[in-house]
Amino acid sequence: NGTTSKYTVTVTVSSSNAKDITAFDMPGQSSRSIDGTDITVIMPFNTVVTALVPTITHTGASITPASGVAQNFTNPVTYTVTAADTSKKDYTVTVKVAPSDAKDITKFTILGKDGTISGTDIAVTVPYETNVMEFVPTIEITGKSVSPKSDVAQNFTKPVTYTVTAADTSTKE
Repeated sequence: NGTTSKYTVTVTVSSSNAKDITAFDMPGQSSRSIDGTDITVIMPFNTVVTALVPTITHTGASITPASGVAQNFTNPVTYTVTAADTSKKDYTVTVKVAPSDAKDITKFTILGKDGTISGTDIAVTVPYETNVMEFVPTIEITGKSVSPKSDVAQNFTKPVTYTVTAADTSTKE
């Protein structure tokens, strides 16, 4: 038959459905983890979390709230990534502030006499012929706890080592 048919072929590329957060960073952060759609950022002790500015890397077409915009992270914040195909994925971002690493003895008192603190050495001068077997020191610290405890009798015939534990569980003798 000698007839030919013409066909018109139209190729349409579907829009991407990619919508993942691949990085979520804040200036000064101590660490960050992404676990599925849960993101946890740890900030250093004493960080004020009411106006933190994240830098967000994602595979979607857009993200709300936007990267580079200050947010109040007192409570978790939901970020929504929208893909080119308009599908969406929500991420929950939680910011935690690391506990303090402070662990110093700031005052050490025996018999009403304040000790002289020099680095990790403390010297206390008591009256001549004082019995050093049963002193009860009063200790002030910047950490969470001290061992042996303040207001507990100690034998000071030899130096006594006190260990201060910070809120972050680090220690200093």
